[in-house]
Amino acid sequence: MIVLPECALMTPDGCDCLTALVLMPPFRHRLTTSAMVLVPQDPVRILPNDRPLQATFQTAGLLLPVVPGGNECHLYSLAEDDNAMTDTSRHTHWEQVYTTKGEREVSWFQESAEPSMELLRATGASADTRIIDIGAGASRLVDTLVHGGFQNVTVLDLSEAALSTARARLGARAETVQWIAADVTRWEPAQTFDVWHDRAAFHFLTEDTDRAAYVERMRRAVRPGGHVILGTFALDGPERCSGLAVVRYSGETLADTLGADFQLLATISHLHTTPWGSQQSFQFSTFRVA
Repeated sequence: MIVLPECALMTPDGCDCLTALVLMPPFRHRLTTSAMVLVPQDPVRILPNDRPLQATFQTAGLLLPVVPGGNECHLYSLAEDDNAMTDTSRHTHWEQVYTTKGEREVSWFQESAEPSMELLRATGASADTRIIDIGAGASRLVDTLVHGGFQNVTVLDLSEAALSTARARLGARAETVQWIAADVTRWEPAQTFDVWHDRAAFHFLTEDTDRAAYVERMRRAVRPGGHVILGTFALDGPERCSGLAVVRYSGETLADTLGADFQLLATISHLHTTPWGSQQSFQFSTFRVA
């Protein structure tokens, strides 16, 4: 057990609000313990809660729980490597995120669903366009679509808790949406769609087999001539998010990953501001399905 007296809670750029680095103020040097290296980060406000905080050591890629107590914090129980997640661990991770954190306590929260809506409109989407939002979590894109009169909206996410949050927020209008709780890499599409939208889900697939399974489902689910909109961390974006490794993309590298069945139409850059003010570099690419 490592005890850091008079520690302060800090949040590294690109991580969740309740994800914290523990540093000793004043911080004049690097503190190295075992494989861990703690480096200074900008302080942020830690939202009140009654749960143990989770510390992410961004440099070493390690997860440790943090229990604040008086003038000291205790760090313990190194987590297993998360670079290659199993189906079970992936589901467990995202269920924990959405059952322990509010909407504004995750770095990917958006009050307004842009640039997604701009890109959807650019595909010519109308009220009867069949749209699926992949890995949506508790995103408010579905709210914007439903309130905007879109009548064929499907939301897919691994976390039942995330979908429950979005359904509760929509109230009676949630009945107009098809909700699917599934791992997209194992999901069997039962219909085809005009537009496949994914903001910040694909980049969590770090294994070739998972990416291939995703692309294969996308190929089956989107009609020929339909569109795919994929938003991922850009090449200069964060290397990790929610304590997990990610793969960063440009439009060109994403096109190479998807293959010849997906024609790259356009790529835009987008700077996302997290709820606590840090910025993350994204790219959004639009494809047409052959």
